[in-house]
Order: sequence, then structure tokens, then C-alpha cells
Amino acid sequence: MSGFQFSEHIARPPREVFAVISDPTRATEFLDNITASEKLTDGTIAVGTVFRETRMVSGKEASADLLVAAYEPDTHVSI
Repeated sequence: MSGFQFSEHIARPPREVFAVISDPTRATEFLDNITASEKLTDGTIAVGTVFRETRMVSGKEASADLLVAAYEPDTHVSI
């Protein structure tokens, strides 16, 4: 079950947008509260890939490991 959905019009080809939003290491480019994100597993992003994300929560840094639970290239990612 997804925790949230997001809808936004971006004037770029869908493949380019998906490449950015499906890669948590790029979250610092568009989410202000994310201070760091790193991929912990080798290889390309796929089901089972793990990332560690650090964000500001109530003025303090907090880290969590994120797991890619579903991945359909260029169309769908669940983390």
C-alpha cells in the first residue's frame, strides 16, 4: 500500500522525470528537508535496492533505510 500519491505537471519527457523521482539519491535536489541520501546496495535501482535517507524532523536530523518494494521502469516505483 502506498503512503501517498503526488501529481504535478512538469514540462519534461516522462522518462526524464521518472529518472529523477525514482532515485532517492537525488531527493536533495527537490525536497528541502532531505539533507543526504545514499544507495547502500550495488547495481541499478530495482526491487530490493536499499537507500539511507537523512532528513530534518522537528529541527533534528533523523535517518531511515528505504527499500524499493516495487519498480516498473519509467512508470512506477514504491519505496
